[in-house]
Amino acid sequence: MASIAQLDNDMRAARTRDEMAAALHDRRRVFKAPIGYRKPESRHHPSLVVDHDAAPFVKEAFERASLWNEPREHIRLDLVERGFATRSGKAVSRQSFNNMLKNHTYYGRMIVSKSIKFDGRGDFEALIDQALFEQVQERPRESSKRQLDNPDFPLRRFVRCGQCSTPLTASWSAGRSKRHANYHCRQSACKGIRIPKEKLESHFIRHLGALSANSSTMGLLLEIVRDECRTRSRAIERQANELTSKRERTESKKQKVLEAYLYQSAIDQTTYEREVARLDAELTDIADQEQRQRPLSLDELDRATSIAAELLSDLPGCWNRLDTAQRPGFLYLVHPDGMAYDDDGFGTADSPLFYLPSQPVDGHDASLVPPVGFEPTTNGLKVHCANQTAPRRRGDGSGQFGLSGPV
Repeated sequence: MASIAQLDNDMRAARTRDEMAAALHDRRRVFKAPIGYRKPESRHHPSLVVDHDAAPFVKEAFERASLWNEPREHIRLDLVERGFATRSGKAVSRQSFNNMLKNHTYYGRMIVSKSIKFDGRGDFEALIDQALFEQVQERPRESSKRQLDNPDFPLRRFVRCGQCSTPLTASWSAGRSKRHANYHCRQSACKGIRIPKEKLESHFIRHLGALSANSSTMGLLLEIVRDECRTRSRAIERQANELTSKRERTESKKQKVLEAYLYQSAIDQTTYEREVARLDAELTDIADQEQRQRPLSLDELDRATSIAAELLSDLPGCWNRLDTAQRPGFLYLVHPDGMAYDDDGFGTADSPLFYLPSQPVDGHDASLVPPVGFEPTTNGLKVHCANQTAPRRRGDGSGQFGLSGPV
């Protein structure tokens, strides 16, 4: 009996393949309609008809992907936010989006490479042309590394479990009437922390508020920064003057070598060429140093300090204005080593790259002799003013003002 049932199944499968092959040779698509199309209501219509709700999103996805100027994931998220969804109403997933960009159906071609071998044009309308499709396929492959920064959970991996110090993970869970978002410890043996997303993130916002500077602290701080940067600018100007003198002396030497060779015949051609090459190399090195010694203008300084004052005096507002890609950098600036959280709230964390408490120092501390640095002196204020790029380690002196200590 089993062999008879198997034979019947094989015969049914063979008939199905033959019917599918016949339909394909008639240029009719026999598979599920991809996003952007839908099946017709009658067999007298083409095998696919355009879904006018999703088709514009599909066309835009191919056009933007062909430009190579933004990640595919950014394109997908933007389209989903504007309403790009499957026929069931769900947001188009990353895997479905990437498969869509590789589907030949969208320029009217059907390729079947399994049990039925077929490659030909379909009887339906194409959404894009073949040249656009091929341009998208030529795009270099993007990294398949799993995206760790989830926009739904910005504090994931930044906050640690207060009991086992493992970075918290986060997830959505289904409730009876709605979904719930929670941060929790990923160690199954710990089970130390499980906290609603709203609660943890509201605690973090309050923590940022405590770190923000008040107006009096910010005014003093910015004046110190301006004073230090003016001192650095004067030093740069002195170095620039020294480089100018050095360049003029080198140019004078080169002129004397030229005169010794052309008019005095004091040196041969080999010596002349060697000396000119050496002096040209010196002049190139001097020019490179002069390019790097550009002092910060007062307008640039005022603009930078004004932006810093706005951000540091309202850290919660700054956090709320940042997008998903910018928030990890902000978290590193606030607490480079992350923060621990338990039932009592956030634990003691290392001081951020800036530290601007709004509370005044107590009377005992105020009676101490302040350390002497640059004027005006402050109680334990440290200022790092530098030239080029943003800091990646505390006190590295590479591009922004790093501030620490009570003001």
